[in-house]
Amino acid sequence: MKRLLVTLLALVLGSALAQRVPHFLWINTPLLTPGTVLEGVLDEGDGQNFKDGSRLDVYRLNGVVGTLLELRASSLAFDTHLALYGPNGQLVAFNDDHGNTTDAAIITALPETGRYLLVVSGFSEIDLGAYVVSMAVLTPSGGGELTVPASVSGVLSPADPAFEGAHYHSYTFVIATPTAIIIDLSSGSFDSYLYLLNEQGNVVAENDDGPFGLDAQLDVELPAGRYELIVTTFSPGEVGAYTLRLTLP
Repeated sequence: MKRLLVTLLALVLGSALAQRVPHFLWINTPLLTPGTVLEGVLDEGDGQNFKDGSRLDVYRLNGVVGTLLELRASSLAFDTHLALYGPNGQLVAFNDDHGNTTDAAIITALPETGRYLLVVSGFSEIDLGAYVVSMAVLTPSGGGELTVPASVSGVLSPADPAFEGAHYHSYTFVIATPTAIIIDLSSGSFDSYLYLLNEQGNVVAENDDGPFGLDAQLDVELPAGRYELIVTTFSPGEVGAYTLRLTLP
């Protein structure tokens, strides 16, 4: 909610840009393509959000419906903010602080095919300086059968199923004999959360923050049996890449 005024402004600005920008300005707007990293600078010569005075740069990208994109703006000079607008000027997604940083990142499945606008701005009028902006195409992945020990990587996306708004992946594994097991879920994109269920579907263990910041960890003694592991997030709507490890001490 802290960026509500900026977002409302940007929505109006984005709609105006998407519907009324002269063709020559579209041509001169930098084009983002998958795998590219572009350098930019916010300075006092850039346009402003009239609500808070933050400066902004605009980029364009061509999108295909259903594509899972990661858009990121990083800076050592200021707190970045991103807003993505669709072909008709509608706000698709926005982000201020991604993970445990002040960098901004949007991970979203595109709702339609067409031309999109990405607005890079600061948190306030004093946020000026150099930054980099990038675009990557992600492959939704995660879930399935594991053989312990295991180490897998996945990507939670807006297309994944959700429980009370929190997207999740489900993994299963079998313990042949009673044993101790350590399960680690780490992500630079979201506050991770783990649930461990037994064959009856009862939660036998869960964890939000383990010993290493916002990463989750389970250190449990398990009897023989089949288990289901739910990889999810602490807050609804969070998405991004993660690493899941199951190790035997």
